[in-house]
Amino acid sequence: MIEGFMKDFTLKAGEKSDNRRIRSLLKKTDLPYEDIDLGRQDSTIAVHGAKIIGIVGLEPYGETGLLRSLAVEDACRGRGLGRALVTEMTRRAKDRGIKQLYLLTLTADRFFEREGFERISRESMPEAIQNTTEFTSICPVSSVCMKKEI
Repeated sequence: MIEGFMKDFTLKAGEKSDNRRIRSLLKKTDLPYEDIDLGRQDSTIAVHGAKIIGIVGLEPYGETGLLRSLAVEDACRGRGLGRALVTEMTRRAKDRGIKQLYLLTLTADRFFEREGFERISRESMPEAIQNTTEFTSICPVSSVCMKKEI
């Protein structure tokens, strides 16, 4: 739970059975959802009652990870939920031995800068990240590339 947010709010690991509801939230917030598969990716979800109100995903590649699909229900924005999701996923990534997180964004670069990410060139993304579907076909070349040491 996050103090000062909602008393009945919970962060937990997403499960394969959550795929449909996660995809629905991503679609609703205009984020890519077609390639989301919790059998291949990790996720942290924020749940209010039975409803998923937030999500962040992680694709692990050895000591690097691709942070993706940070989404928060419109009605829940501006209350620290995005920060809580990123903080929890960063902790989980670090626990599994990931040392650097990377991401691509079109709209949230300022948010991620406040979370300790720095802008990097597209060419300096690791090869494993450059070979992902998100890098090669989902996110346009105009996306901001970012990195954080954890």
